[in-house]
Amino acid sequence: MLEAEFLYNTAGTGLFCHGGSLLRTMAGDLLAAWYAYPDVEHAGATLVMARRPAGAAAWKPSETPLPPSVYSQGNPVLFEEPSGRLWLLFVLVEGRYWTDAVLHGVSSTDGGRSWSPPAMLVPRRGLMVRHPPMPLADGTWLLPAYDELRHQSVLMGGRPPFTAWQEVFTFEDMRLIQPALVREGERLTLLF
Repeated sequence: MLEAEFLYNTAGTGLFCHGGSLLRTMAGDLLAAWYAYPDVEHAGATLVMARRPAGAAAWKPSETPLPPSVYSQGNPVLFEEPSGRLWLLFVLVEGRYWTDAVLHGVSSTDGGRSWSPPAMLVPRRGLMVRHPPMPLADGTWLLPAYDELRHQSVLMGGRPPFTAWQEVFTFEDMRLIQPALVREGERLTLLF
């Protein structure tokens, strides 16, 4: 069965939205995150999140999960560790355009009802994310990312507690962005 519902920006965050991420938690809640903006998508954007509790017939009103920032927020990515800790990765545009984006993250141990203070995860301008990471058998997680400066996809590697990610592979000859990983049994496939 396919369902379709409208989720709305939090009041005061703008009329437009982009970059949605959806997660069904191990507890059964649905979480949706996106960024809302008033006019230009890389200026004045704010992260917005909505929840549909397990078994509920409707979504709760959206909220802004992070404190206000002087920087535009964008490209939220939700994922959950096997321990149940939730992560919300996102970029802060610390300049005028996506080439000035810096990867940050917050975590939650209460199902996304409250979040840790934002922390920079990779001190590199232009690194963007769009899809969640996937775990490997050795405990490493691969995060598909892309460099907005070079228009080049990369894979970042990280391990809990995910306070830092390192580039582990660069797709040198492909000027494609916004890669996604898909698990097929024990195999991971990268999609562009």
